[in-house]
Amino acid sequence: MLAGQRLWQALLLPVNAVLRYPDGAFEARYPLHIEECALPGEELGIESQGCLGRLRKHLLEDADCSRVICDNIATSTPVEVYANESDWAPFKNLCGHLQELFLGLFDLGVRLLGESIAEEHVLELQQLWEVFSAAHGFSPPDLPDSPAYANSTRAVLRRHGAVALRLFSEVLEDTGRWRADHLLELATQLARRLQLLIENVSVTLLLNFHIAQLEHNGQAVGRDLVKEMYGDANSLRIVFHEIPGKRWDALMHLLDKLGVSTTAVRMAEVGVEAANTSQRLLERNPLLSYIGVDPYRNNDNLYADVLHRLSFFIESGRFTLHRNISLNAALQVADESLDIVFLDARHDFEAVVDDVAAWKPKVRQGGILSGHDFSWMFPTVAMAVFKETFNAPDRTMHLAPDGVWWLQL
Repeated sequence: MLAGQRLWQALLLPVNAVLRYPDGAFEARYPLHIEECALPGEELGIESQGCLGRLRKHLLEDADCSRVICDNIATSTPVEVYANESDWAPFKNLCGHLQELFLGLFDLGVRLLGESIAEEHVLELQQLWEVFSAAHGFSPPDLPDSPAYANSTRAVLRRHGAVALRLFSEVLEDTGRWRADHLLELATQLARRLQLLIENVSVTLLLNFHIAQLEHNGQAVGRDLVKEMYGDANSLRIVFHEIPGKRWDALMHLLDKLGVSTTAVRMAEVGVEAANTSQRLLERNPLLSYIGVDPYRNNDNLYADVLHRLSFFIESGRFTLHRNISLNAALQVADESLDIVFLDARHDFEAVVDDVAAWKPKVRQGGILSGHDFSWMFPTVAMAVFKETFNAPDRTMHLAPDGVWWLQL
């Protein structure tokens, strides 16, 4: 076992932190709530104009955040993970062109509110199409002299680029039926596509890094050791799910899979902190009951705030908050009593492995073991999840935006 720990620890990599889209007031910013500003066909009043102005400000702020994330991914990634240093050009170009496109469509859509489409609008959209469709990065070919894993980022670019082109071409081909809401909806979809692209590339590079370490300098010593201790790394399957938004959106997807709309579901979150996730999920799902765990060390004020904000759910018996460390709290929960567990506590390798060992038995057969921060900021989390995937019945690791991972038990 000591050899295994040394192997996983040897894969550690100090990297620059990749920024995230902020939690605060997230629903007011994403997805884009264009319909709250004005209805197509109506004249724009002062309130609507102010609303659209604030929305555009949010778009620009999110575009800046996306640009920094793209830059940080590029500067944080070691060269052996991707095909060659010039491989960043397609990714950064695609990020930039998606930003410019959805902002251009948004502005055109706003101008068309309450107006009929004119030839000048068609020409403007066609110009956007010409620049966008010719952008470097939409269909970069594989590089024949690179390892197979290194070309996986190019496959991701091709997939997201193809979706963006398809969405745009469908609108462009139907100019006779254009309305402002069509363009605004397309702007919304492209903004979501940009987030998905960034998240998809980020986790792909993180996975590639671990594979690169197993095959360091063309040697397979690391891969052979993993096979001896856990199994063949090639037997693992990794699926990226296109679920726009934050971790609570991915968890809503999982709760829907568990039938929360018609069936009582029991969930535990280890690492509640400010209860951003638990509060949203409890508000959206009347049949969800929730166990929260967090020691709140030296943080009495935050603990009191969470108790206050979630007092309704505590009084109704739907939320129980354990002020305790993960392993001690797990002892108070019956085995196979939960439908889903979400791990978001300590992020060092040993702690994640210990949390998995403590909480996995609490999940019923057919339930879901999930967690947060499968990202460059916490490569140790990715290593621990990679290790546990060998024990999953189908050996499939599921990933989603905002660093969410899960295994079907």
